[in-house]
Amino acid sequence: MLKSIKRIIVFSLLFLQSLIIISCQNQSLEKCVINGKKDYWLLYDEVEPGYLGGPYFKFNDDGVCRRYQKDLNNEFTQTNSQGDLVFYDTAWSVSRDSILTWGEHSLDIVDYNENTITLYLNRQDRFLFLFRVNENSARKPLRYYIDKRKEYPEKYPEPYSKL
Repeated sequence: MLKSIKRIIVFSLLFLQSLIIISCQNQSLEKCVINGKKDYWLLYDEVEPGYLGGPYFKFNDDGVCRRYQKDLNNEFTQTNSQGDLVFYDTAWSVSRDSILTWGEHSLDIVDYNENTITLYLNRQDRFLFLFRVNENSARKPLRYYIDKRKEYPEKYPEPYSKL
């Protein structure tokens, strides 16, 4: 009888400790997603690559995500449309089981650190990647590299110089 009570107590303590660890990891994950004042997340989609010219996002601590673009002068501006597409601020949250709910999407958080988040979009069987970019970063936008290749094709031997 005494052994079974000890087992129950030990099991209960282990269970509570596991919950505490999971809660702490979830809190750090949510804090990891939230942007600093000068930080943005650059979205890379393995199916529709556009790493250097992809959209940027800010996940604010109020649970709202906003879309940004970076111009040729390396300045970020909030964007609400692109052509006939309209972008709205979207709600976001992170659940205890590491699911990022972002607008209408529910994405599994596969891996993360302070600079990169790997997401799995199950419905379309693909991965998305978020890379943290500071507004003071010297990384140039996609248009810069396209123009550079057009201006100096001799620096890019075939087959890489064709756009």
